[in-house]
Amino acid sequence: MSKSAHELTRKEMKAPDQFQVVAGQAAGWLAQHQKRIVAIVAALVGVMLVMGVVSVFQGKQEEKAATALYKVLEAMGGQIATATPTPGAQGPFYKDEQEQQKAILSAADGVIKGFPSSRAARVARLAAASAHLRLGENDAALQTYQDTVASFRPGDGLQFAVLEGLAFTQEAKGDLKGAAATLDRLSKDSPEFKDRAMFEKARLLAKDGQVDEARKILTAFPTENATSMLQGDAKALLERLGTKK
Repeated sequence: MSKSAHELTRKEMKAPDQFQVVAGQAAGWLAQHQKRIVAIVAALVGVMLVMGVVSVFQGKQEEKAATALYKVLEAMGGQIATATPTPGAQGPFYKDEQEQQKAILSAADGVIKGFPSSRAARVARLAAASAHLRLGENDAALQTYQDTVASFRPGDGLQFAVLEGLAFTQEAKGDLKGAAATLDRLSKDSPEFKDRAMFEKARLLAKDGQVDEARKILTAFPTENATSMLQGDAKALLERLGTKK
């Protein structure tokens, strides 16, 4: 093999984003962890807005919270200023990635502080955690993801995205065992995303030097996830790890 198992990264092993496919046949998984999480958040918020703000956020306070949340989505949908902007783009425009992520944090902070117990605040925390991660503020990202997990309610549709983001943050901080444990929880609490959790856990185990354990998961993957869109990626990772020596 040209690279050891320890060098495997998510960037090298791209996979289609199942949530985005379900939400609207959107683009596949992005190359970077953080970018993919932002795409998930945008899809989540976008679906809520399409369904209708009033139907998702009931009551006057919830409606106000939803209006504040729109500012978060607007910042997330902004563009980095270039010499040739996208035709018809309305903005907002940012000079660079850092400015955009700070704008997301500012908008999210307004929702969290103004409507702390609302569903909008839980979505805003997820957006803020992602922004912290993209800014390289891993400690802040970890704390925000943990705060979001603590705000879960039974059946909360955000749970899978938060747990996945938490796992990526733990990985970024070098806590591979913690990340694997979070993915186990994701698999249990959101079984519709078990395939993604299994794939990511296998990748982490390989990265942590537990290649045999990673192979076991990947070998069982086709049987346990017969309809998964990650079949090809699991097969490619297994081939990359090679046979047991």
